[in-house]
Amino acid sequence: MRIVTPNLLKFINLFQQPKTEAMRTYIDGKLGWHSWPRTPEPETYILNRELRDWGHQFVYTPTLLRANLESVGFADVREFLPGRSDDPALSNIEFRAGSNVTDVNDYEAMALEAIRR
Repeated sequence: MRIVTPNLLKFINLFQQPKTEAMRTYIDGKLGWHSWPRTPEPETYILNRELRDWGHQFVYTPTLLRANLESVGFADVREFLPGRSDDPALSNIEFRAGSNVTDVNDYEAMALEAIRR
C-alpha cells in the first residue's frame, strides 16, 4: 500500500522564524500555484486552506502515521518523497496532471509504503 498525505511537521515548521530558503520557496510556490492572496501570515493562510479545501479531517506526522499502519498489521513501513518509490508501479502516481509542482509536493507531503502480512 502507498499513502501520500500532508506532513503536519512541515506545516508547523512554517511558523518558525526566521524562515529557511526552502520555506520561503514553498510559501511563494504554494501561493502562486493556487493564486492565493499574500497575507501578513501566509503560513496561517496556507495551513487553513490546505486542510479545508481538500477535506483533510486529520493530518499526520510521519511517526504517527507509521505507528497507525503498524498497529493494524502493516509491516516494512518506509517513507519516500512524493513520486518516488522502489516499486516502479508506485512511482509518480500522485502527481497532478498538467502541472509542475514537484517542489511544493516535496515540501508539504509525505509518502509511506507498507506491506500487510
